[in-house]
Amino acid sequence: MAKYRVIWHDAEDDRTGESFEVEGKTPTEAYCKAEDCIKSLSTYLAEHYWELDIECLIDENGKYLHPDFFLKEDKSKKTSNKIFTVMYGPASAGKSLITKALRKFCNLDFYEPPVIKSKDCRTNREPRPEDIPFWDNPEYFLESDEHIRQLKDNPRYLVKQCRSNWQAFDLEEVANSKNPLIFRDLYYTFISSLKNSKYLEDKAEVKTLFISPFERERIAILDVPCAREYVHCMMSQRLALRSYKQKGDKAYSQAVMEDNEERALTACDEFEQGIYADIFVHNPFPEGHPAWNYDDKTGLFLKEPEPEAMGIVRKVERSLG
Repeated sequence: MAKYRVIWHDAEDDRTGESFEVEGKTPTEAYCKAEDCIKSLSTYLAEHYWELDIECLIDENGKYLHPDFFLKEDKSKKTSNKIFTVMYGPASAGKSLITKALRKFCNLDFYEPPVIKSKDCRTNREPRPEDIPFWDNPEYFLESDEHIRQLKDNPRYLVKQCRSNWQAFDLEEVANSKNPLIFRDLYYTFISSLKNSKYLEDKAEVKTLFISPFERERIAILDVPCAREYVHCMMSQRLALRSYKQKGDKAYSQAVMEDNEERALTACDEFEQGIYADIFVHNPFPEGHPAWNYDDKTGLFLKEPEPEAMGIVRKVERSLG
């Protein structure tokens, strides 16, 4: 039996936990014992533990063993079904940057099904730079909210309100995907229906991933007086930063400021649902933060994100694999 030291993240205190030793014939066996050990420490950890909390094992020779490598060799950790990981989180949480970084800097092949949006959802019905290739494609944009609502009677579509506009998601895109790894960010109103979808039963396992600008503990106390005002203030600042990076002086137009205000006001509802996600990732780097090394004007990374931001991307990568 070999000995392994466990380096792990304590989700209860949101810090690095005190390392400990386990024994096992293989790293996978030691990993499973470490999981049981962590879950036994408290009721909170038993309920909220997930596999990314174990960051690595260190063997007797001082070699660092990362779970995302050795677990791939353990067939018992795999599933034959497709996995659809749904990412959600408040505006400016970094969802689009994480998706772009996964494609550019990680060796990860996944299918990203489209979301059908209304052109009404864009300020002055003008496409964002990333919308332009898809603006006239009905698999991505329909002319109005009314066209979206007309899909409600078709069971293959989930149709939900996204703030003051509507979006639709085609479940057939998941059911018919040839790639078993499916990843997509969606508005939080879709999450409950997706988790309980009969349409996807036996076709794909649905996992939820919440990207949060705040730690789990801060979200858990949103019922404290003035907490919602605090969240509204913080989200307003983050959204203003994102808008300025994307639009320059146009960020101060009435239409943009009204849109940001609406997004900030709905943030608390998003946080309250996010705490129940299968996977919770705290991302302190909002869109527009220099740690991403991303140029909003060109829509390109200048170079790989700084290690702290790239660490967030790696956490998401490991949750998908």
